[in-house]
This record gives sequence, structure tokens and C-alpha cells, in this order.
Amino acid sequence: MAEDLYKKAKAICETNYIQEQGGPRCKQKMEEYVVESSCGTSSNLNNVELLKKNLYFPCLDRMINELDQRFTGVRADLMKGIQACHPASATFLSEEFLIKVTVHYKIQLKIQEIRVVKKFLARKKETGATPDVLSAYRYLDSDMFPTLKAIFQVAMTIPVRSCSCE
Repeated sequence: MAEDLYKKAKAICETNYIQEQGGPRCKQKMEEYVVESSCGTSSNLNNVELLKKNLYFPCLDRMINELDQRFTGVRADLMKGIQACHPASATFLSEEFLIKVTVHYKIQLKIQEIRVVKKFLARKKETGATPDVLSAYRYLDSDMFPTLKAIFQVAMTIPVRSCSCE
């Protein structure tokens, strides 16, 4: 992949008459100074291996670190809890995952509600209705299932809030 990237970049440079920068720059001694910016050094990216080492791998590393930061710890637990609210999920209404959402949002989960809703929605599925998150939310009565209704509401609004923050 890095080799293809290098070939494409080189072709763009050739079609636009851009010459490759070559040769290392003269090093300057900055021993007695505090430097808060780059000193004008640049990478010589005129072969595939240097491109991989100086550009491709650092970019991949930053992307992996960003994904790790976003989807570990509390975020991963919340994502699993949101997934447990989707009727097509294998973990649908799993107590283990729903508890993680309720702890984070300080909702008092009642396990009895989960058991009743599982049977209720299983009967709905038998009639041919395959609900999505919104229709499952609409099936829940506010008086009968107040905590599950709150959990589903959180599950439906978290993605919207996350996107608006991005």
C-alpha cells in the first residue's frame, strides 16, 4: 500500500513538474537554546522504504492511537451498552451491558423490567414485527418500563451528541 502511495505521489509530482527535494540539510547546533518548533529539517522521501518509515507508519500509528483513545475504557462500555439496545444484536437486552450504561448515567436499572421486556418483544417478533431501536423504544410504556425507556433514550441520543461534538 505504501508503495502504491509512493508511485501515485511521484506521478503527481512528475505531471506537475515538481522536483523532489534531495540531500540532507546542514545541521545547526542549538544546544543552549529552548526550541519549540522544528529547525527546518525535512525528510528525504525519495524511495518507498523512507516513505513507509517517515510518513506511512507514523500516520497509521497516530490513527491506531486515536482509535484506542476513543474506544477503550468507558467509551467501549457505553458502545456495548448501546449495542445491547438494538434488537438485531446478539447482546440485545443483556443485563451485563445495560448495567454499564446505567452506572454511567446514574439510572436505577430494574432487572425485572428486562425480563418482562424480553418476553414482550419476543412475542412481537413472532408476529412478524422486527423492530429497530426506535420502534422498540415506542413499544415501551413509560409507566411500566421507566428505566428501560430512559436507557433506550440514552442509546438513541448518544450517537447524535457524539457527531455534533466532532
